[in-house]
Amino acid sequence: MTDVMPGGLEELEACHTKLLSWCDFLEAIADFLPCHVDNALCVTMARELGPLLAETHRLEERLICSALPLIAKAAEIANLRELRAACRAAELDAAQQAIAALTGLAAGRSQLSPGAVGQALRLFSGPMRRQIKLERQMLCDIRMAAAKAEQRPVRHRELEADGV
Repeated sequence: MTDVMPGGLEELEACHTKLLSWCDFLEAIADFLPCHVDNALCVTMARELGPLLAETHRLEERLICSALPLIAKAAEIANLRELRAACRAAELDAAQQAIAALTGLAAGRSQLSPGAVGQALRLFSGPMRRQIKLERQMLCDIRMAAAKAEQRPVRHRELEADGV
């Protein structure tokens, strides 16, 4: 089979997995506020969240957007790309707010109330979880469409790689 998504699928899965685990951490931090949180964890997440999200977006663009013709009609592709761009922009905005909240927590001088910090963290983690689920479903749909085009069954292992 010609690989529909050459290279990078494992890296994208690793990014999604790491983002999901970070969503768990962000929600745990939000749940424990106003109690003290680990400053080193907040610093690490604040420093690495932006680059992780940028790498995830780069891989999604390369692997998913390039394969959209397999799962969408030509007239729908432009709209899907616009929608994906809007989602990425919203994710970046929510990430910046979460980064600012984490930076304030780590410095011990957040200008936000504990409730507002928790809300900033949840405004990133909740939508991020939903978006990753959608991305994984799109990957599954792309693999199914590629297999159908080649008239071969999709192996169960390929669907597991997509988190489905």
